Amino acid sequence: MTGDWRMDRIGTALRGENPTVLRRLTSGFAAIGDVQFLPGYSVLLVDEPDVQRLSDLPKAKRLSFLSDMDQLRRAFGHESCRKRGRRVARTAIRPFPAP
Repeated sequence: MTGDWRMDRIGTALRGENPTVLRRLTSGFAAIGDVQFLPGYSVLLVDEPDVQRLSDLPKAKRLSFLSDMDQLRRAFGHESCRKRGRRVARTAIRPFPAP
């Protein structure tokens, strides 16, 4: 890829070129946060590049996104932090990029 993947996070995720993507989910991509202020910080990238806010998604897609967000939260909240004896993972609940 030429250029910076940060300029087109969703497009690069769709093309398999975004290095932060952990896994494809039903409504988007689970990705590790660029900066780890807290260990395990992650985001869910919606798979529609023009979406700027949750309310922009049709209801069925919005429900799928929220279900994926819950799945991501449970995965990081229960597994990665249990090993450290505390819960420190954070998941951003918003489509990226945020307005």
